[in-house]
Amino acid sequence: MESLLKASLTQAKVQGFAEVLAAKDVEDGISALIQTEGLGGLKPNTIVICWPVNWKKDYEAYTADAFVRTIAIAEARRCAVIVPKNINNFPDSKEIQDGTIDIWWIIHDGGLLFLIAFLLKRNKVWSRCRIRLFTVAQLEDNSVEMKKDLEQYMYQLRIEAEVNVVEMDNQEISAYAYERTLKLAERVQLLKDLKLPDKELQLQPQILMESLLNNQRQSIDESDDQYHYTFTPHQLENLKKSVGASSMRKMHSAVRLNQQIRDRSHDAKLVLINLPSPPSKQTSLAAFSYMEYVDALTEGLHRLLLMRGSGREVITIFS
Repeated sequence: MESLLKASLTQAKVQGFAEVLAAKDVEDGISALIQTEGLGGLKPNTIVICWPVNWKKDYEAYTADAFVRTIAIAEARRCAVIVPKNINNFPDSKEIQDGTIDIWWIIHDGGLLFLIAFLLKRNKVWSRCRIRLFTVAQLEDNSVEMKKDLEQYMYQLRIEAEVNVVEMDNQEISAYAYERTLKLAERVQLLKDLKLPDKELQLQPQILMESLLNNQRQSIDESDDQYHYTFTPHQLENLKKSVGASSMRKMHSAVRLNQQIRDRSHDAKLVLINLPSPPSKQTSLAAFSYMEYVDALTEGLHRLLLMRGSGREVITIFS
């Protein structure tokens, strides 16, 4: 097995290490690898795990539960998570792409999406692609000022990107709304911990923009966080009554948001988007609901990278 992995790395011209771990199942193996790999401070900070294609058919293997628990373990270890979806559609090292890499920046959780897009551009496969940034504003937000701040931010990072501000009502991003508020608080606290002088803070239009946005946000009821996502598969038909009306609204919001993404990024060579927060309840219902939600959110997108930062990725002009 290890020889096959090494041969695959060589064939793909990827520099890396191949390691085989003995475990009773895939979930335990991934869990052990995340928690034990590395030495001291030299530990992986990012986990890449493919979206399980046949999770609906593989109910007996609890694929949905295992996937959600893996994300939770990665979060507990403060690792970033990258989930390629439709992995079979990704190009090999000889298929040069010419088009756009679209970033849908819904949760402002740091610079992971920017960093990955920037690194991809340095690879010959994606070097001809242009970066387009789509950020979400609510109808009451100052979209013109937001676009201006983001263009300045991209300029300071020396990243060439076309900036687009997409106006959506709160219902269309309801599943992200609670997390958007939390992420702002975390990043403001991080800047305080770094003790950046006022001059450097002024060079962070991202923070200023988020402050402007979140001053206008309505508070989120904590009871609404019991089930982040909804729509139960037929195997759990008897549990449908557990899903509240608020969860059904979130499922509909996924469909509306997906339509917005498809309208603007249907011809993109790659789409990068935030991975929604996994459900707080570790139940089969919550896991299946989460998987259904992400499927609805990303339906019809040819190539996709779902990303969830650890909260420690902060890109500045000094990066």
